[in-house]
Amino acid sequence: MKKISRFEINKKVRQLFSRYRVNMAEVQYSCSGRNLRLSGKLVKEEGGELRQLVLEKLVNDILSLGVHLVCELENLEIIEGMIVRNVYTKEEDEKKRNQSAFGKSVDEATEAS
Repeated sequence: MKKISRFEINKKVRQLFSRYRVNMAEVQYSCSGRNLRLSGKLVKEEGGELRQLVLEKLVNDILSLGVHLVCELENLEIIEGMIVRNVYTKEEDEKKRNQSAFGKSVDEATEAS
């Protein structure tokens, strides 16, 4: 397989996200060397979760580019091509959104004061 540049990989990933109708405002991606880093959320353009089959095809297409995925996604973990959904309750999701840099939520920090 011919080695392609990181710019070409970024372009192909953008094309794949478009083909699979991924909301590109929710996910950030960057290629460095042979590592492709994904962060944010991997969700549909219309909102909501991507179906498992769509996720599997997307991940396989990305891996076929010859990259190693480094995932820091909020809603998914992708380890060696295996996809695991991170499921949070609304309370946990709200608490995570309000998390301060010191590990306590804003609500917990104000209660402790």
